[in-house]
Parts: sequence; C-alpha cells; structure tokens
Amino acid sequence: MRLYKETFRLFRKDKFLWAVLLAYNVLSMANIGYWAKVDLGIGSMLEHTRMILMLCPQFLLLYLILSYEFCSRQHRANLAETLVATGGGRANQPAIVQLAVLTTVLFINFLAVTGLNLFLTSLSFTASRTVDAGHIGAVYIVKCMFVNVFLISLIGVLLGLVLSKIQKRVVGYGVIMGVALVVSYLLEEISMIVMVLTDYAVNLSDLLDLFQIMPIGLNYQINSAFGFPIMTYRVCLILFWCLVMILILLVRDSKNKRSIKTLIGLACCIAALIGYALPSSRVDMSLSSSGSVMADQHYYEVGQYRIGEREGGFEVERYRMDLDVHRLLKAKVTMDVSRCRKEYRFTLSHSYEVERVTDAQGKEMAFDRDGDALLVDNRRANTKRITVEYHGANEAYYSNSQGMNLHGSFPYYPISGYRQITEDGLLMNPLFLEQDAWFEIRVHTPKQVYSNLRQQEDGSWTGMSNGPTLLSGLYTSTVKNGVEIVYAPLSGWNADALDAVTKAVRKAGYRDCKVFITPIMNREDSAVSEEQILTRNYFEDVSELEV
Repeated sequence: MRLYKETFRLFRKDKFLWAVLLAYNVLSMANIGYWAKVDLGIGSMLEHTRMILMLCPQFLLLYLILSYEFCSRQHRANLAETLVATGGGRANQPAIVQLAVLTTVLFINFLAVTGLNLFLTSLSFTASRTVDAGHIGAVYIVKCMFVNVFLISLIGVLLGLVLSKIQKRVVGYGVIMGVALVVSYLLEEISMIVMVLTDYAVNLSDLLDLFQIMPIGLNYQINSAFGFPIMTYRVCLILFWCLVMILILLVRDSKNKRSIKTLIGLACCIAALIGYALPSSRVDMSLSSSGSVMADQHYYEVGQYRIGEREGGFEVERYRMDLDVHRLLKAKVTMDVSRCRKEYRFTLSHSYEVERVTDAQGKEMAFDRDGDALLVDNRRANTKRITVEYHGANEAYYSNSQGMNLHGSFPYYPISGYRQITEDGLLMNPLFLEQDAWFEIRVHTPKQVYSNLRQQEDGSWTGMSNGPTLLSGLYTSTVKNGVEIVYAPLSGWNADALDAVTKAVRKAGYRDCKVFITPIMNREDSAVSEEQILTRNYFEDVSELEV
C-alpha cells in the first residue's frame, strides 16, 4: 500500500500529465454537453452514449500516452529501482504498482464520464417525456461504458506500460502512431474500399476483425432495442489484447520464460481468443458484406439466390420448440404434420445450419439443404413427426444474450413449403403461416422475452398462432386503449406516441392483435395480420399505420 501511495503521489505531482488528462476530458465533455443541449429530447435516448463511444479511440490513445510518459519518466529518473528497494526487491512490483495507479485514474475517469452520460440521458427522458425507460437505460449504459470506455482504455494503459520498457522514444512513439491508425477505423475503411473495388468478391472484415476493438456502426441508425454490442465475443476480444500486454510484461520480467505465471498468462490469452472466435450472433451495423446491414442483400441480390417456390402439400399442426439463446440460437423443433409425404419441403433461413433431422423414434432421417430450402426424405421413416436440430443466427434477425429479434413473419423455424423470403435482401416477404398451428416454446435466455404467445407458469410460451414472435433486449410493454404494445422505451416513446399507435390500430379494426415496434435493420419488414403487427421503429410509419 505504501508503494501504491508513493507512486500515486508521483503521478499527482506530474503537472503536465494532469494538464493533458483534465484538458482533454473538460473539452470533450463540454462538447458532448453542448450537443446534448441542442439535441435534448430528440431521437434515441442512447444518442449521448453514441457520442461518447465515438471518443473511444481518443480515450485509448490518451491513456496510452499517459501510461507511456509516466512509466518512462520513472525509469529515466531511476525511481523504479528505489521503489523496488523499498518494497523488498521484487522485480515486477514497479510495473504492478504503476498499473494499479493508472487503472485507478482510469476508473475515476470512467465514473465521471458515465455519470455525465447518465445525467444527460435523464435530461433527455424528462424533455421527451419518455416512459418506462429509466431503469432499463441506466443499467445498460453502465455496462456499455464499462466495456467500451474502461476496458478499451485499459488496453492503452497496458500497452503504454509495455512500450515504456523500450529505451528509444522514437520507437515508442512510432508504435503509438501505428496504433492511432489502427484504432481510427482505418481498417474498416480499407475493408470497404477493397470490397467495392472487387465487386464484393473479397471481404477483409473477417481477417481484420481481430484488431477491431472499437464499437462499429456508430454512424448508423441506433438500435434502441439492442443498444451497442457488449456481447461475450466483444468482451473476450478486448480482454485478449489486455492479456497479450500482460503476457509480454510477464515474459520480459521473468528470468524463466516457462514460469507458472507465464504459462497461466498464455492459457488466459488462448481462452480469451477462443471466447472471441466461437460462432456467435453478431449485430454489426457497418457496411461489411457480412454485417447486419448488407448480409442479406449480398446473399440474395449479389449472389442471385432464388428458391423455387413449391407448395409443401401438408401443414404443420403442432410445434414443440426448445430454443437456447446465448451466443447464438440453438434450436430443437419437433413438428407434427397433417399429411404423411414421401418427402417434406420446408423453408428455413440459410442463416441456420441444420445438424440433424430425426423421426418419432429418434432415428436419423436423410435431408438436403440448399440455401433457404430444407428437403427431408421420409420414404424410410414414414412418419408424421419430424424433429429438426439446428443452430446459427441471421444478421438482422439476431438472437444472442443481449437481445432477440425473431419475427413471426421470418422463418427462423421450419415452415411448410418452399417460400421466397426476399428477392433483394431489403424487402422482406411476411411469411406468416397459412394455417395457424399450436406452439409450445421454451426459451433459455438471460433476458426477459416478449411474445404474441401466452406465457405459462413454468416459463413456456404456448398458443395457436400464425407465427411466434420472440423479442428481448431493451424492451418493455404496456396496454393502451385496449391494445398491448411492445416497444423500446429508449427510442423516445412517450405516452402521446403510444396513444397514437394504439388508436390507429383500433381504428383499423385490429383490436385483438399485439403490436411489436421492432428495430430498424435496413430491411423493409413490416408485417400485419389479425393476430400481430410488426412495424419498424419509425414514428411516422407507426403513427400513420395503414392496416
């Protein structure tokens, strides 16, 4: 503790470093406060969060330079040796103490920035008269700021500590300039240029993604039902780079390169890398051909995929679905069909990989998968009960631990016949079931789920439906004018806007339906039926709803 206090005192006495830290924070926060005043109560309640996230590259560079300068000055002044002697001669103690001091400063900075964000957001709630958003917004904002401000800036602290071991300042600042280019979204721009020049034949996003620690897609419409991604894969990616820096320090300061500490550090790096690389449902609002905005357009329009529409010759009368939604959707769907056929034709989005198909006795059935088409061979089994197991996630109709956007009009589960989902990846066909079926669904996910089905005491969702809609994330629900509406309060929905929506629905004669206000994912996917209305999160689209 004495070493920590002494090192913190040395940092506090460094007027230059404090001047840089305070000047940047005051100027950047004043700028955010000014624009917050201009935009107060307009649009998404996450607008202030987005503005702060745009500063993430600057925060990383700020703490990289602070860490580098502070630690380098201690080395040059020979203070590190003094502290080692005071602390009993442990060689790696100065680095640990320096890291502790800089992390403390960073954490205080994180609390200040997060506090300002929460304050400005609460003012927006008041100005827009947004309802039911306070608790939802506060919890999410704190998590988002911790991942994207604190953890990302911690990479800068650790990298500065590593670079301080380099004696030549020219080399140190050369590396800092290289880092500045990498974190400035230059990689994203390069990837886009290459895709355009090669007519989308070459996608560098997957290759460069390992270095993309910054939040992306900040210039796109905010998804207020989901927020900005803070899923496991992003946390693991940020932690991976933190652990790489720690591993470098351990290797450098250790006489035995194969010491227990080094091996543990290496194991942690590998674990974080695996956590990042495992398949997951990602919400990537960049213009990458594999991102949420462009993926379907690239698959259907650029790839010219078309499914030959054909009737199934049967209806599914009953669905029993077991859905696990954490990193992505893992589904086990058992279907009872109306007629026994030699082969069953289903439509299931190409985003999902079918693992196996079994009959009523659990015996595997042969199947063929071609894009959105699933053909099951029933000549041997001769069964009317089919179980399909699959996993995956669509880029726009996401399913992960942070949220779900599974529309009842989208075939995230098998539906009878071959049906065209979309022709261009933008205009989505509403694929409700032609005949209502009985659904019994169990959803395993950390978030509260909203659906057009009825929730039972055991947590399952049941009922007759033309398609089960499953939403989760930053949602809430309310009943206005006898109509239940599920919406994202952080979009800025107030009582007057909700009133206008429900009155429009009742006026159109849809009194017994449920309204879902879904995110804008660069898809024209509004869908209307007697049972449910799914509409995108534009105030104009909803308040002037024509049904």
